[in-house]
Amino acid sequence: MKNGAEHPEIVDLVTSNDDSVILIIIQTEKLNNRLLSRLEEKINNYLSFAKDGQMLELYPETEGKDITIRLDMYEDIDRNALEFCKNAKDVLSQKNVNFVWSECEYDERL
Repeated sequence: MKNGAEHPEIVDLVTSNDDSVILIIIQTEKLNNRLLSRLEEKINNYLSFAKDGQMLELYPETEGKDITIRLDMYEDIDRNALEFCKNAKDVLSQKNVNFVWSECEYDERL
């Protein structure tokens, strides 16, 4: 499966509920400086997808919903990645987009 910062051109997963649409980045590799640069590109692509009409064209039910970009990481986050996430949250909030991140446990049985 092509996902995460290695593939900034791909939207990994889109989910929604009554109030919001969540664009999920599935990051299974540890974020190093090279991948942080790619992650920035991916987040910008997600922002374009959400704000420039492509998401609405593919998912018309998302019209008028709050937008969240969520980064699911399956490796420990280091200081550089944490700072990156905090900065991304600040920048995206100015564009009325929420940004959240989490460290997930990887289940090898799946």
